[in-house]
Amino acid sequence: MLEDLRKGLAELAPRRAETEADLLRFVMTDVLLFWSNQEDLYQRQEELWQPVLDWVAGKCGAPILTTTGLDVPEQDMRLGLVLRQSLAQMSLKKLAAMSAAALDMRSVLLAWALVERRISAEEAYQAAWLEEIWQAEKWGSDEEAESKRQLYRRNLAEVETFLNMAA
Repeated sequence: MLEDLRKGLAELAPRRAETEADLLRFVMTDVLLFWSNQEDLYQRQEELWQPVLDWVAGKCGAPILTTTGLDVPEQDMRLGLVLRQSLAQMSLKKLAAMSAAALDMRSVLLAWALVERRISAEEAYQAAWLEEIWQAEKWGSDEEAESKRQLYRRNLAEVETFLNMAA
């Protein structure tokens, strides 16, 4: 993953606008917007997800709307404007890390918090895979799913290492 991130920097420059546009589209269906109806899972989402949503809301000056249904909640346009501005000001290194992390976690918001050092890679992992971890605790773990989650955990740790490396 570290080597992929390093190589990706050179390839990112000509695709920067496309990468930013992809992240802006992706944020509207971010995993953190879709909450559970299960009380115990909801409580854990509140512990892990709400601080990130509060941080994003503070940056945007607008609440981040969530749902327990399937309909995508319509966000205040300030979310897109602030995220667009933040992406435009990011170094290529941060943008590469954010893009890689967002894809692994299914969450632009968690990736944003990670690259801005609001959360650690481990906190990002726990939040991103909360539902699967909860299901494994409740009904037992599947070896293949656990292996996949551990790969994502290592990838996020490498993203964090990449961000901490000197330019």
